[in-house]
Amino acid sequence: MSVLGSRVIFDDDILNKLDVNSVIDPLGKKVLIVSGQISFSLLGEKLREILLQRGLSVYVEFLSGRGLVSKIDQLINIYERIGVNLVIGVGGGSIADIAKYISHRLKTRLIMVPTVLSTNAIASPFSVLYSEDNKLYTLRTKAPDLIIADLKILREEPRRFILSGIGDLLAKITSIYDYKLAHFIAGEPYNKVAVEIARGSLSMLLRNLGTISSASPEGIKMLLTLLILDGYIMDLANTSRVVAGCEHQVAYGIEHVAGKGLHGELVALGVLICSYLQNKNYIKIIDLFKRHGLPVHPSDIDVSVEEFINALSIAHSTRNWYTILGMRGFANTDIIKELLRDLGII
Repeated sequence: MSVLGSRVIFDDDILNKLDVNSVIDPLGKKVLIVSGQISFSLLGEKLREILLQRGLSVYVEFLSGRGLVSKIDQLINIYERIGVNLVIGVGGGSIADIAKYISHRLKTRLIMVPTVLSTNAIASPFSVLYSEDNKLYTLRTKAPDLIIADLKILREEPRRFILSGIGDLLAKITSIYDYKLAHFIAGEPYNKVAVEIARGSLSMLLRNLGTISSASPEGIKMLLTLLILDGYIMDLANTSRVVAGCEHQVAYGIEHVAGKGLHGELVALGVLICSYLQNKNYIKIIDLFKRHGLPVHPSDIDVSVEEFINALSIAHSTRNWYTILGMRGFANTDIIKELLRDLGII
């Protein structure tokens, strides 16, 4: 069993090697497990059995898809009365966001048990949630007190999820530029140390992209570590802006318009659009994406060109951020079509 700092433990079949007495018991005796059905069958069910055998009180809530604040708030009211003092999220990015929000509101300790590595949400101190009218919120919640990762489960996840995690990490190709732009043009706070760490993380990702995308044991450890590092970067800077900029606005636009694709896949498409706008070597980036199986065309993730154009037209409004998209976005759809023609998308 390996330890990364004081907040991460990982190994193959980690639950069979877990010292519950020293690792989990000190964090809480009344436990709420938040999970999806598939993730629960992978790791959640066994974890519940282990905790019950230790005499802990365990409650389970199955949630999936977008986290609606109103629905989650109802659950919080229930478990506040019960007196839950430990929340465990078992699953991917959406479960992580929900678990972080619940733990923050209940003022409990938090453990994350990832079953896929598709986003950097597992270690970030922010949650992305939705209102009933589909409005998207990024809320400061909390980073997990502990991450327990089963490397065997993570190596067996579909390759598409691994590529999605890579796509979320590649956001720094364009997000660092936007973060700096927002500082100098809009006067937003800027953390130089966080930026240097982010640049180093991106450099390591690019140097080891083949290893990571192969889902080898070494590659999965790297991907896990880099996704967790993104969470530390956000915590250090007290903002997600270091690792999320215009490319995430594009991703959120696609989610709103089409509701298709994994988050990191959409971010990757956003990187292509925004790297062109930032006058980066987008041809080199497209070649990189093609070599490693990342999407380079909306149709790669079943998004039509029309949906993509509509997503780009609203991208700037998905977050109140100053990015290369400006505060008003693209002038009109003809300009968007010109951009897509230059990129070879249409």
